[in-house]
Amino acid sequence: MRELRRIALLAGVLGQLDAAVAGVVPWALLPAVAVLYAGAAIAAERAGEHRARQLGGLATGVALLLAVATVPRLTADRDALRTNLGLLLVLIQVAHALTWRARRDIQIGLSIAVALLVLGASFAPDLLVGLPLLAGWAAVVAALVACVDVRLREGTDVAVAGGRRSPVVAATAAALALGLAGSLLVPASGTPARRNPLAGFTSVDGTIGTRGALTYTASRLDLRTRGTLSEQPLLEVPADSAELWRSQVFGFYGGLSWSSTEGPLHPVPGPPWTVGSVTGPTRSDFAVRRVADNSATWTPAEPVRIDSRAGTLITDGAGTVRSSGLDSYTVSSVPQQTAAAVLRKAAWSRQESTLWLQLPATLPERVRSLADQLTSAAPTRFDAVAAVETWLRANARYTLDSPVPGGGEDAVDRFLFVDRVGFCEQFAAAETVLLRAAGIPARLATGLAVGVPAKNGRRLFREKDLHAWVEVLYPGIGWSPSDPTAGVALAAGGGGASVRARLNAAVDRVIRTAESVPGGRLGLAGLLMAVAVAIALLVPLYRPRASRGSAPSAVPTGRAAGPALAAFLRYDARLGDSRRRPHESLAELARRLEEAPTDAFAVVEAECYGASPPPDVQQAAAVLDSWAPAAT
Repeated sequence: MRELRRIALLAGVLGQLDAAVAGVVPWALLPAVAVLYAGAAIAAERAGEHRARQLGGLATGVALLLAVATVPRLTADRDALRTNLGLLLVLIQVAHALTWRARRDIQIGLSIAVALLVLGASFAPDLLVGLPLLAGWAAVVAALVACVDVRLREGTDVAVAGGRRSPVVAATAAALALGLAGSLLVPASGTPARRNPLAGFTSVDGTIGTRGALTYTASRLDLRTRGTLSEQPLLEVPADSAELWRSQVFGFYGGLSWSSTEGPLHPVPGPPWTVGSVTGPTRSDFAVRRVADNSATWTPAEPVRIDSRAGTLITDGAGTVRSSGLDSYTVSSVPQQTAAAVLRKAAWSRQESTLWLQLPATLPERVRSLADQLTSAAPTRFDAVAAVETWLRANARYTLDSPVPGGGEDAVDRFLFVDRVGFCEQFAAAETVLLRAAGIPARLATGLAVGVPAKNGRRLFREKDLHAWVEVLYPGIGWSPSDPTAGVALAAGGGGASVRARLNAAVDRVIRTAESVPGGRLGLAGLLMAVAVAIALLVPLYRPRASRGSAPSAVPTGRAAGPALAAFLRYDARLGDSRRRPHESLAELARRLEEAPTDAFAVVEAECYGASPPPDVQQAAAVLDSWAPAAT
């Protein structure tokens, strides 16, 4: 029973840890909960019968109070459900540990541990939840095997130890091997959101570009590009003009890259050129290119008209402008609305049908679940956008050398749930996808941001000022910028990731390495199944060296051994191959033997389990010592 109690206690703590990793239980609460849990189990083990009844009543009362206080809070809101259900489970777990007296009580405690493991897996933000989940699973299997072992002993007169081998280790190892093999053998369906996660990991295909000006001005934005940007000047504008100057709008997301959705750009008669139909007060800004013509034409906010002495111009009518021969130009634009008070008044609907809600069918379900989790409680569209921005800034870090997603992965899914490190492209892409998954029209924009002061009241944009951000559509108001990268903390070590991100990436690398074994997933599954078979065949053949050739010793489950039991042990040793078998009662042993001192056996049982020692103990011991058994 003590072994079962310890394993069950470990399973419960691992369930708590799994819930903490998944964000179901606050980390600050975890040490106190674990200490109280262990203390309650120890108190139940050491308590007498009267105290045990008191502890049981206390546990029942606490559980009822917790249920009454918590159940009304279990609403459909995902955040409230996660927090309240997690706290309810861990507190009931602590209270229930006060009742751990019998096997069945401990089995109920195991079911609570399993519930915590399942709850943690349900709200898992990344791969790290798999570590305590795997360990907790192993502990639960070990505890269940120990429960069977304890149950076999219950009701027997004497439990035999010494020659007996516990199946806990063998069963746990075999279950782990078979379980991992099974997860590898689960066939991948056509929808990656519901397929085996291991099936989606593939190696980088090598088609990785280097960032530059064309990265942010071309009609396709590849999320696998990496590298630093130079100090090369690109554009000079008025110092008081908008901080964001746009060059390209992207509406179609394919999993690894973004592309425009408005079709081919068309020529516009001019100069001047009318490039937009947005109405409202406009302002004019004079821009001067400081780089050779690369066709990019940067404009602030919502461009309406562009004027220049010469050149040609084409546009898609959605904010993307290309030109040739424009060394300098004047752009008239309608500033985008950014006032929170105004944006909060916009209609809040998730049913808008627009191309700005496009998402690939292969987008993993956990991305959609995170979007719903972040925005479901937002009272306005502005608050939903703010919630996504806040989560990204709190949970991801900025670095230019983030890991590159492979050809079989979704770049946003990897950023959100594996690496959590990246630069503006990753942050903007993640916010756009999360907003679209929540039913909020959004698009990814690239261009220039902030810049540095220049002479004569001007501002200079350099190549290193190239940037990506998000534009959100507010009904009745129009597009408004959202920059999730602003205010993001730098990754640890000036380019490294947070501790959680590094651990998560390490787990990801292990899975990738496992996938690279000869034969892939099927080969690895076959190897694990062979390990399970080997365990099942070899462990029963093992016998601890200390017990070889020695007789098993009977251990009473009642009070300490007396002279009758000691005489029985000597008698049992003389039986040779007919010695008492594991879990065999003395009555069963008497029936198996041709001759047996059944009266003496009855005295041994009374000595071990009776309310008081029997009077004829010495006589029974003498009988057993003089008896010459005839074995069958």
